[in-house]
Amino acid sequence: PYNMDEWHQLNAIRATFAYGTPNVAGAANGTMFHFLLSGIYLIPFTILGWINPVVIEISDFMNRSRIFDLLRLNSLMFGILSIFLIYKISEYINASKKLAITLFTFTPIWLTLSGYYKYDISLIFWILLSLLFFIRYFKVPSGINFLFAAILAGLAVSVKVSAIPLLPLYVLLYFMFGNLKNIRYLFLGMTLFVFVLLLFGMPDTLFGKGNILDYLYDNIVRT
Repeated sequence: PYNMDEWHQLNAIRATFAYGTPNVAGAANGTMFHFLLSGIYLIPFTILGWINPVVIEISDFMNRSRIFDLLRLNSLMFGILSIFLIYKISEYINASKKLAITLFTFTPIWLTLSGYYKYDISLIFWILLSLLFFIRYFKVPSGINFLFAAILAGLAVSVKVSAIPLLPLYVLLYFMFGNLKNIRYLFLGMTLFVFVLLLFGMPDTLFGKGNILDYLYDNIVRT
């Protein structure tokens, strides 16, 4: 059965495309990237008339069922891609691929969340992709690899702000494995991280449609 979190996530998609921000009453507040991707994912099905996410009648069970089936398939897609990333990370660090995939895939919380449309599965995918590029930079400490890692870390936080520990890890990565003579790469990477976060995660704040500070205060201070 559909739970309230899924309704909030769906309303965040609708609010993002209707008002330019997910931070409205009845929606899952937060950064925007996941809701933008999900809305784009639903566009072809909407054009073909398979679903109507704009008008959802209480009595239209078929429309609701199709929308949530598609959104849950979206979570499943990110879940499968996450397992592939676990495989690649295991390959990079010479760990047991079978053991890593088994422990990751059959974690109860992972299996539970994979059956619902929530941003948690997508968040794990973007975190894993960031870590993969962190490891690539460790293997080949080039400026390009370092900047790509900044872009992906920025996208992870653009999905959900709880991925923000990637930022200090990114800075630590530079000082542990970087070339201190090229300190400009650190500032360029940090600038790129902030730019990606603002452009994909907080465009509503950037263009005055919403206020991410209200969301942070509501979740961190008031709650």
